[in-house]
Amino acid sequence: FFDRPFIRALAPTFDEASGREFLEAVMVSGLTGMFHTAGEGKSHREDIMRLASSAHICGWFGDQVRQVRRPDDVRNAWKKGSFAVAFSVNGPPCPGHLNSLEEEIAWLPTWYHLGVRMMHLSYNRRNVVATGCAERNDGGLSELGYEFIKAMNRWGIIVDVPHSSELSSLQAAATTAKPMMASHVCCQALFDHMRNKSDKVMKAIADTGGVVGITSRPSFLGPNSSMSTLLDHIDHAI
Repeated sequence: FFDRPFIRALAPTFDEASGREFLEAVMVSGLTGMFHTAGEGKSHREDIMRLASSAHICGWFGDQVRQVRRPDDVRNAWKKGSFAVAFSVNGPPCPGHLNSLEEEIAWLPTWYHLGVRMMHLSYNRRNVVATGCAERNDGGLSELGYEFIKAMNRWGIIVDVPHSSELSSLQAAATTAKPMMASHVCCQALFDHMRNKSDKVMKAIADTGGVVGITSRPSFLGPNSSMSTLLDHIDHAI
Protein backbone atom coordinates (compact mmCIF):
# COMPACT_ATOMS: atom_id res chain seq x y z
CA PHE A 1 0.00 0.00 0.00
CA PHE A 2 2.69 2.51 0.95
CA ASP A 3 3.98 3.00 -2.55
CA ARG A 4 4.67 6.06 -4.69
CA PRO A 5 1.97 8.74 -4.17
CA PHE A 6 0.57 7.18 -1.01
CA ILE A 7 3.71 7.72 1.05
CA ARG A 8 3.60 11.44 0.31
CA ALA A 9 -0.18 11.63 0.74
CA LEU A 10 -0.11 10.04 4.19
CA ALA A 11 3.16 11.62 5.39
CA PRO A 12 1.39 14.11 7.72
CA THR A 13 0.04 11.18 9.75
CA PHE A 14 3.42 9.49 10.27
CA ASP A 15 4.65 11.69 13.12
CA GLU A 16 3.74 14.84 15.05
CA ALA A 17 6.29 17.06 13.30
CA SER A 18 4.95 16.17 9.86
CA GLY A 19 1.42 16.79 11.09
CA ARG A 20 2.29 20.25 12.43
CA GLU A 21 4.02 21.17 9.18
CA PHE A 22 0.99 20.03 7.18
CA LEU A 23 -1.48 22.00 9.28
CA GLU A 24 0.70 25.11 9.17
CA ALA A 25 0.79 24.93 5.36
CA VAL A 26 -2.98 24.56 5.24
CA MET A 27 -3.69 27.40 7.64
CA VAL A 28 -1.29 29.96 6.11
CA SER A 29 -2.58 29.32 2.59
CA GLY A 30 -5.31 31.89 3.09
CA LEU A 31 -7.91 29.40 1.86
CA THR A 32 -10.89 28.23 3.85
CA GLY A 33 -11.52 25.17 1.69
CA MET A 34 -10.83 23.42 -1.59
CA PHE A 35 -11.80 20.73 -4.04
CA HIS A 36 -9.14 18.06 -3.71
CA THR A 37 -8.33 15.70 -6.59
CA ALA A 38 -8.66 12.48 -4.64
CA GLY A 39 -8.76 10.16 -7.65
CA GLU A 40 -7.13 10.11 -11.08
CA GLY A 41 -9.84 8.16 -12.90
CA LYS A 42 -7.38 5.54 -14.14
CA SER A 43 -8.46 2.41 -12.28
CA HIS A 44 -10.97 1.56 -9.58
CA ARG A 45 -8.27 0.01 -7.41
CA GLU A 46 -6.00 3.06 -7.47
CA ASP A 47 -8.86 5.51 -7.05
CA ILE A 48 -10.25 3.70 -4.01
CA MET A 49 -6.78 3.70 -2.45
CA ARG A 50 -6.40 7.42 -3.16
CA LEU A 51 -9.86 8.22 -1.83
CA ALA A 52 -9.14 6.18 1.31
CA SER A 53 -5.86 8.08 1.84
CA SER A 54 -7.59 11.44 1.52
CA ALA A 55 -10.43 10.42 3.82
CA HIS A 56 -7.85 9.22 6.37
CA ILE A 57 -6.09 12.60 6.31
CA CYS A 58 -9.38 14.39 6.97
CA GLY A 59 -10.28 11.99 9.78
CA TRP A 60 -6.80 12.12 11.32
CA PHE A 61 -6.91 15.88 11.87
CA GLY A 62 -10.48 15.93 13.14
CA ASP A 63 -12.10 19.35 13.18
CA GLN A 64 -9.06 21.10 11.75
CA VAL A 65 -9.43 19.51 8.29
CA ARG A 66 -12.98 18.45 7.56
CA GLN A 67 -14.25 16.42 4.63
CA VAL A 68 -17.49 17.97 3.45
CA ARG A 69 -20.38 16.18 1.78
CA ARG A 70 -23.23 18.72 1.95
CA PRO A 71 -23.45 22.52 1.57
CA ASP A 72 -24.11 22.89 5.30
CA ASP A 73 -20.82 21.08 5.99
CA VAL A 74 -18.98 23.90 4.19
CA ARG A 75 -20.83 26.60 6.12
CA ASN A 76 -20.26 24.88 9.45
CA ALA A 77 -16.55 24.35 8.71
CA TRP A 78 -16.18 28.06 7.96
CA LYS A 79 -17.95 29.05 11.18
CA LYS A 80 -15.70 26.76 13.24
CA GLY A 81 -12.48 27.76 11.48
CA SER A 82 -11.97 24.34 9.93
CA PHE A 83 -10.44 23.75 6.51
CA ALA A 84 -13.19 22.29 4.29
CA VAL A 85 -12.25 19.62 1.74
CA ALA A 86 -14.52 18.14 -0.94
CA PHE A 87 -13.28 15.37 -3.22
CA SER A 88 -13.09 15.40 -7.01
CA VAL A 89 -11.96 12.76 -9.52
CA ASN A 90 -10.26 13.31 -12.87
CA GLY A 91 -12.43 10.93 -14.83
CA PRO A 92 -15.59 8.81 -14.76
CA PRO A 93 -15.42 5.29 -13.25
CA CYS A 94 -16.95 3.63 -16.33
CA PRO A 95 -15.55 0.17 -17.21
CA GLY A 96 -15.94 1.01 -20.89
CA HIS A 97 -17.41 -2.32 -21.94
CA LEU A 98 -20.46 -0.52 -23.35
CA ASN A 99 -22.64 -3.57 -22.85
CA SER A 100 -25.25 -1.82 -20.74
CA LEU A 101 -25.94 1.58 -19.23
CA GLU A 102 -26.38 0.01 -15.78
CA GLU A 103 -22.85 -1.41 -15.88
CA GLU A 104 -21.29 1.87 -16.97
CA ILE A 105 -22.88 3.96 -14.20
CA ALA A 106 -22.78 1.26 -11.51
CA TRP A 107 -19.71 2.70 -9.73
CA LEU A 108 -21.07 6.25 -9.58
CA PRO A 109 -23.00 5.70 -6.30
CA THR A 110 -19.88 4.20 -4.70
CA TRP A 111 -17.81 7.23 -5.66
CA TYR A 112 -20.54 9.47 -4.22
CA HIS A 113 -20.61 7.50 -0.96
CA LEU A 114 -16.81 7.86 -0.72
CA GLY A 115 -17.26 11.62 -0.84
CA VAL A 116 -16.77 12.54 -4.51
CA ARG A 117 -18.73 15.70 -5.25
CA MET A 118 -17.19 16.82 -8.56
CA MET A 119 -15.92 14.86 -11.56
CA HIS A 120 -14.22 15.58 -14.89
CA LEU A 121 -16.02 14.18 -17.91
CA SER A 122 -12.68 13.61 -19.64
CA TYR A 123 -9.00 14.30 -18.99
CA ASN A 124 -7.42 15.77 -22.16
CA ARG A 125 -7.98 12.60 -24.22
CA ARG A 126 -11.15 10.93 -25.42
CA ASN A 127 -12.84 8.36 -23.21
CA VAL A 128 -16.17 6.56 -23.34
CA VAL A 129 -18.02 9.61 -22.00
CA ALA A 130 -16.53 12.68 -23.69
CA THR A 131 -13.84 14.04 -25.97
CA GLY A 132 -10.88 15.75 -24.30
CA CYS A 133 -9.35 19.09 -25.22
CA ALA A 134 -6.17 17.48 -26.61
CA GLU A 135 -7.96 15.59 -29.39
CA ARG A 136 -7.62 16.84 -32.98
CA ASN A 137 -11.16 15.73 -33.85
CA ASP A 138 -13.88 17.00 -31.53
CA GLY A 139 -16.54 14.32 -31.19
CA GLY A 140 -18.23 15.90 -28.19
CA LEU A 141 -20.18 13.67 -25.83
CA SER A 142 -20.84 10.01 -26.53
CA GLU A 143 -24.36 8.66 -26.16
CA LEU A 144 -23.19 7.26 -22.83
CA GLY A 145 -21.99 10.76 -21.95
CA TYR A 146 -25.49 12.20 -22.10
CA GLU A 147 -26.79 9.48 -19.79
CA PHE A 148 -23.78 9.76 -17.49
CA ILE A 149 -24.41 13.47 -16.95
CA LYS A 150 -28.03 12.71 -16.04
CA ALA A 151 -26.78 10.14 -13.52
CA MET A 152 -24.31 12.66 -12.06
CA ASN A 153 -27.19 15.10 -11.65
CA ARG A 154 -29.26 12.48 -9.83
CA TRP A 155 -26.45 11.67 -7.40
CA GLY A 156 -25.36 15.25 -6.78
CA ILE A 157 -21.90 15.12 -8.39
CA ILE A 158 -20.91 18.34 -10.19
CA VAL A 159 -20.11 18.04 -13.89
CA ASP A 160 -16.63 19.52 -14.46
CA VAL A 161 -15.16 20.18 -17.93
CA PRO A 162 -11.73 21.85 -17.57
CA HIS A 163 -10.03 19.13 -19.64
CA SER A 164 -12.92 18.53 -22.05
CA SER A 165 -13.25 19.74 -25.63
CA GLU A 166 -15.27 22.70 -26.87
CA LEU A 167 -18.14 20.58 -28.13
CA SER A 168 -18.13 18.31 -25.08
CA SER A 169 -18.36 21.37 -22.84
CA LEU A 170 -21.21 22.92 -24.83
CA GLN A 171 -23.16 19.67 -25.01
CA ALA A 172 -22.65 19.09 -21.29
CA ALA A 173 -24.03 22.56 -20.56
CA ALA A 174 -27.05 21.84 -22.75
CA THR A 175 -27.63 18.48 -21.02
CA THR A 176 -27.09 19.11 -17.32
CA ALA A 177 -30.04 20.05 -15.15
CA LYS A 178 -27.70 21.25 -12.39
CA PRO A 179 -24.97 23.93 -12.26
CA MET A 180 -21.67 22.76 -13.79
CA MET A 181 -18.08 23.95 -13.70
CA ALA A 182 -14.87 24.46 -15.59
CA SER A 183 -12.87 24.44 -12.38
CA HIS A 184 -9.40 25.54 -13.53
CA VAL A 185 -9.03 27.21 -16.93
CA CYS A 186 -8.25 30.59 -18.50
CA CYS A 187 -9.83 32.60 -21.32
CA GLN A 188 -9.21 31.42 -24.87
CA ALA A 189 -9.95 34.93 -26.16
CA LEU A 190 -6.81 36.20 -24.40
CA PHE A 191 -4.56 33.18 -25.01
CA ASP A 192 -5.32 30.28 -27.33
CA HIS A 193 -4.31 27.25 -25.27
CA MET A 194 -6.09 23.89 -25.54
CA ARG A 195 -7.04 24.07 -21.86
CA ASN A 196 -8.64 27.51 -22.10
CA LYS A 197 -12.35 28.08 -22.67
CA SER A 198 -14.02 30.17 -25.36
CA ASP A 199 -16.47 32.94 -24.50
CA LYS A 200 -19.24 30.71 -25.85
CA VAL A 201 -18.39 27.90 -23.43
CA MET A 202 -18.03 30.23 -20.44
CA LYS A 203 -21.42 31.78 -21.16
CA ALA A 204 -22.99 28.33 -21.54
CA ILE A 205 -21.59 27.29 -18.16
CA ALA A 206 -22.84 30.50 -16.56
CA ASP A 207 -26.29 29.84 -18.02
CA THR A 208 -26.46 26.59 -16.01
CA GLY A 209 -25.91 28.60 -12.83
CA GLY A 210 -22.37 27.25 -12.70
CA VAL A 211 -18.96 28.85 -12.41
CA VAL A 212 -15.63 29.07 -14.23
CA GLY A 213 -12.48 29.04 -12.11
CA ILE A 214 -9.61 31.11 -13.54
CA THR A 215 -6.30 29.43 -12.77
CA SER A 216 -2.94 31.08 -12.15
CA ARG A 217 -1.01 28.48 -14.15
CA PRO A 218 1.45 30.52 -16.28
CA SER A 219 1.28 28.25 -19.33
CA PHE A 220 -2.48 28.92 -19.57
CA LEU A 221 -2.20 32.67 -19.04
CA GLY A 222 0.19 33.35 -21.92
CA PRO A 223 3.85 34.28 -22.47
CA ASN A 224 5.55 36.53 -19.91
CA SER A 225 2.50 36.23 -17.68
CA SER A 226 2.25 38.13 -14.41
CA MET A 227 -0.31 38.92 -11.76
CA SER A 228 -1.69 41.56 -14.15
CA THR A 229 -2.19 38.85 -16.79
CA LEU A 230 -4.16 36.78 -14.31
CA LEU A 231 -6.32 39.80 -13.51
CA ASP A 232 -6.88 40.37 -17.23
CA HIS A 233 -8.27 36.85 -17.58
CA ILE A 234 -10.51 37.31 -14.54
CA ASP A 235 -11.72 40.64 -15.88
CA HIS A 236 -12.46 39.16 -19.31
CA ALA A 237 -14.37 36.24 -17.76
CA ILE A 238 -16.50 38.62 -15.71
